[in-house]
Amino acid sequence: MSDISVGCGFSGSGQFPVLPVPEPQVVFRALQPLTSTRLHDKQAVRDMANYADLVAPSNFTSTAGPIDSVQVIFTGDAVSADAPLSEGDQAGYSVIVTDSDGNTASFSAPIIPVEYAVRLIVTGDAEIEVDRNPIAVSGMFSLDFTGSDAPWTDVYQLDLADYVSRPVILATAPITGVPAIGEVLDALPGLAISEGADGVESRSYQWYSFETATQTADDRAPISGATAQSYTVQPGDAGRTLLRGERAIDSRGSSSEAFTASVSVTAVPVGVTDTFTDPDGTLLDAHTPDIGGAWSAVSAVDTVPVISSNRLLANTSRGGGTYYMLDAITAADVQISADMFYGPTSGAGGLTARVSGSGSTLSGYYGRLNFTSGVLQLYVIVNNSLSLIGEAASSDMTTGVGRLALRCVGPVIEVIWNGTVVISRTNTSIVTPGYTGIGHYRGNMLQWDNFNVEVL
Repeated sequence: MSDISVGCGFSGSGQFPVLPVPEPQVVFRALQPLTSTRLHDKQAVRDMANYADLVAPSNFTSTAGPIDSVQVIFTGDAVSADAPLSEGDQAGYSVIVTDSDGNTASFSAPIIPVEYAVRLIVTGDAEIEVDRNPIAVSGMFSLDFTGSDAPWTDVYQLDLADYVSRPVILATAPITGVPAIGEVLDALPGLAISEGADGVESRSYQWYSFETATQTADDRAPISGATAQSYTVQPGDAGRTLLRGERAIDSRGSSSEAFTASVSVTAVPVGVTDTFTDPDGTLLDAHTPDIGGAWSAVSAVDTVPVISSNRLLANTSRGGGTYYMLDAITAADVQISADMFYGPTSGAGGLTARVSGSGSTLSGYYGRLNFTSGVLQLYVIVNNSLSLIGEAASSDMTTGVGRLALRCVGPVIEVIWNGTVVISRTNTSIVTPGYTGIGHYRGNMLQWDNFNVEVL
């Protein structure tokens, strides 16, 4: 039998090999995935919904540490966050995110086409139709009417923020007609745009005026009752500037008021007259002058003058100065004249120019016939205080009737009796335009007729 022996042995250092521990993988995550929402022309990448939040460092996390930076890369036709895009452009963006350990990751939003905002479809008269993309709700957009029929031959700006809730008047037409008393002014309806169910359904108008010499359109005041498309210039508009306001109305509401350019009313033509034609007993402040406008008291009145046999009768023997103003005319250089009828107890009365204020602030020039004293007189009135600046005796007061005139040209003030200048003075107390009128002191037999105003 053989002996069998088995032997076993180990060699080496007697230790197991040590393998390196793998480092954990860095994981980046976007809390909200990058998206590309719809854009229309004139918008930029920044206008995409939630863009600012999606590219902010707070939108990303890294398992290795805080986010250190976010670099935005624009794709397609986009070159920056703020560069406006045009219809047909392609736009998108991506970001490279870096954490505090220098690890990076990238995220992308898809590229999208840029859509239209508004398109001009139909034009007709004073209303147009457009196709608005539902995503376009704000911003200024151009509507090109170059080459269209007058008066709409320009590029007009549409504010979508206003348009989506009500109609918009893009432009107004100029006022037509001669801006003179008795003439008719008109203007075409403004160029309007509407998303109402039936488009623009109606228009409303208001005419305004302001003082040409001292005010601007911001001081405009509505003219009572002047709410039609056209307006007939009234005597009281002389020396003033007119313009028209307009609103377009549809099923959504009313547009903002749009204003035409203004026009200034020319001077009153020569020969404007009030013949005091009304039934006997008509009070002066209830009398309708031939030239329109109205008479009103500008001082304390005890007894109102009345119409008598188609003349104006002072109607009182009591003392105290009484003045009435005709609001049909405003002028600085002017001649006022009237036939004066007088008798044994006529007192004094005459004509006024450059009148302003009332009561204690009444100012103006006053040329009068003083039958009691047998003279013609010229006064300047400042804050209801009369100062005599000229007087002339006249032997031509025996017939009971004469033609009195008060003429103001610059600083030269004249009283004219029966065609002859009897008083001429240089006076600069009142140089601004004012109203014309009459004044009297007592005068129960004093009468005026054929009152005439000539703007010089």
